[in-house]
Amino acid sequence: MPEMTGETAKGRSMRVMSTLLPVKSNFAIAHDADGRRSEGEDQGAGTESTSKPHFMDDLLAAAGAVNVDFPLKTACCGGAHTLSDSDISTKLVLNILEAAEAAGADVIATECPTCHSGLEMHQMRAEKVLGRKTKVVMLYFTQLLGIALGLSPRALGVHENASEAIERLREKELA
Repeated sequence: MPEMTGETAKGRSMRVMSTLLPVKSNFAIAHDADGRRSEGEDQGAGTESTSKPHFMDDLLAAAGAVNVDFPLKTACCGGAHTLSDSDISTKLVLNILEAAEAAGADVIATECPTCHSGLEMHQMRAEKVLGRKTKVVMLYFTQLLGIALGLSPRALGVHENASEAIERLREKELA
């Protein structure tokens, strides 16, 4: 296992914007030592702010990622609207993707399969329906950690992702 020195096992870093979607995901809900839920700002060691989550950022930074701060980090991906109004979901996702790119992110790190697939599917829909293509790709945070530890993207199932993640990893010489 490589030392966690801010570089991946291959000695490369990747600009990552980690996102927690929806805000009420497990990472974004802080709990104190007694298991009570914390709201708002950090309440000390082992807790996390629901308005400024950082646990995933900290984890990915320790594995060599360069986290990118951006204003829509906890924005809704529109998953709840997908069945009733796909256009709204696509526009919400497009806002997130464009904001991530404007902030300089290559990757949106996800933890939730629903959010991950929604981001990927609406990214493709935004290009097809709205004619707006974005280059940022989605990877599960576990895939990023595996890459940092030297596992192959194929072993991590990156080739199964709908976004062009494998190509982005090759560009960064991580695959």
